Amino acid sequence: MPGPAPKASILKLIAGETRRSHLRDDRPKLNELPRVPPGVVLSPEEKAIWDHLMETIVVPGCHGAGDGAAFVQICKLQARVNLADEKCSRLGLVMKSPSGRPEWQPYARASERLWQLLRLAYADVGGSPGARAKIAGPRVQGQPGDANSWDEID
Repeated sequence: MPGPAPKASILKLIAGETRRSHLRDDRPKLNELPRVPPGVVLSPEEKAIWDHLMETIVVPGCHGAGDGAAFVQICKLQARVNLADEKCSRLGLVMKSPSGRPEWQPYARASERLWQLLRLAYADVGGSPGARAKIAGPRVQGQPGDANSWDEID
């Protein structure tokens, strides 16, 4: 029977753990905003989504420059969801099959799958409410076990 799942260092810090030997060094390698990876080109709509993510989702100290690919994935998925949903609103969710029975539009099926992938991508970067609680860390000073940044742990 395997042991308990490993806990993120930020969760250990919130619980009051300060022993260096019990904390992994899982802070970002470059503590700055995520960057778009080389060779990736964002459309204007994807760039607007990127800007929104940088303002509302990125948590300094948890996300770093190397997390750009995860945020690019969200941008591309969100843009595709928007296109599929626009087609669904224009064409409707149901169409007539060749046999005459009603069936889902291909865009409706694509939209449903894209929303599932988008939910998972947001959870990966802490953009969902459940995931945000896991990575956000302490926000208030003065309570036992609180740390404002990784610099105070050393």
